[in-house]
Amino acid sequence: MKMKKTLQALAALALLACLTAGSAWAGPAGFDFSGAVGAWFVTPGGKAETLDLDSDLGLETKANLDLWLRLEHPVPLLPDVKVEYAPLKLDGGRASSEVDLKLLDVTAYWHVPFLRAATSDVLDATFGVGARSYDAELKFSHQGQTRGVDADKILPMLYAGARIQPVRYFALVGELRGYSWNDDKTSDAMVKVEIFPFGDYLFMGAGYRYMTLQNADGPRHDDELNMDIKQGGFFMEVGFDI
Repeated sequence: MKMKKTLQALAALALLACLTAGSAWAGPAGFDFSGAVGAWFVTPGGKAETLDLDSDLGLETKANLDLWLRLEHPVPLLPDVKVEYAPLKLDGGRASSEVDLKLLDVTAYWHVPFLRAATSDVLDATFGVGARSYDAELKFSHQGQTRGVDADKILPMLYAGARIQPVRYFALVGELRGYSWNDDKTSDAMVKVEIFPFGDYLFMGAGYRYMTLQNADGPRHDDELNMDIKQGGFFMEVGFDI
């Protein structure tokens, strides 16, 4: 677990460094480098252990950090790559409880052949595979009981995405990730609007993201977190595309 937390922290630092330097970086012809930093206003839902995150713990909607970085290139057959990191902390409940959930997604994807050329770059569709690393921890005091439990895993993911950009300064983007096998299940859906008010390289985005994460009912140790989390909310971001 310590090694995975270290990798997640290093990935977050790398993303921050790239986002800071991204607007001043100019890559070789045919390469596209983009990224964003935003706030995701997460509304807690679902269960952790036998406790409902809303009715039992009363966790509140919170603004959480969300970072992503994408690299696309002209090399045939080699996939493009997107990395996203979201350290979520849900607290403020009635029972002195909190949920920490750190998500790290790495996705390799390809574009549907000839679609961008056929639509003059108006429409782009992508598909791929990836991995989700998560580290979840629940600390709670409920009915006189104080306890801390956690769970961490790396799950394979399937990915699909689409982008519609009918005019130069406006785009509609959607992404879907998912995995289900035995008692491990996760899904992640996002739709957003991007506008480019300051030219081609800087953009602002806003949209909605909904995520589920479940590892319930499987073999577990007494100190392993059993969860069926369902949470979503609106988000805003600022980023670059060069």
